[in-house]
Amino acid sequence: LRIGGIIFLVNILLLNFFLMFLSKFIDINLPDIENFFLISIIISISSFTLGFIDDIKSLSPITRLIVQIGIAFFIWTSGVKIENIDISILSLKAKFIPLNESFSLILTILWITGLTNAINWIDGLDGLACSLIGFSSLSLGIFFLHIGQAMLGLMLVSISGICFGFLIVNKYPAKLIMGDGGTYLLGFNLAFLSLLGT
Repeated sequence: LRIGGIIFLVNILLLNFFLMFLSKFIDINLPDIENFFLISIIISISSFTLGFIDDIKSLSPITRLIVQIGIAFFIWTSGVKIENIDISILSLKAKFIPLNESFSLILTILWITGLTNAINWIDGLDGLACSLIGFSSLSLGIFFLHIGQAMLGLMLVSISGICFGFLIVNKYPAKLIMGDGGTYLLGFNLAFLSLLGT
């Protein structure tokens, strides 16, 4: 069954509502972005819906890409974007190369759609994509917690927990597959949160 993505959608929506409630009582360093939870919920629902429709009706690659670019454009317009390139490793006078709006838009869309489709393409073996996203989210979440981005760290560590829990039914031989709905949902969330944390 290719409906495993529903499990991820329900859990990520519950996670957003729980952290929204928690943020009213505890200072967990909310990111400096307006309506963070609303944006996160819109991204989650729209990316899952695209993948779920593709699981049922097999959309054309062009249609999928156009919708993915639309979701990525929404993320960019919400203020989550690549604004400069870090070149500090080169030990030059300048530490960053600032990007104009056009290059920022192009690179942001490439990052979001590229990561999402990469995750989707590796979802061919039982448990592979789920394990990869689980470990990626866990390591990135621990890093964000270490640098004081508590909200993002909690979200990513929680997503890794969802992935590892899903492995119970997704490991070989898989009883349940996350499908495109799950891979798109996780890919967009991972891309969005990684950009927001930087």
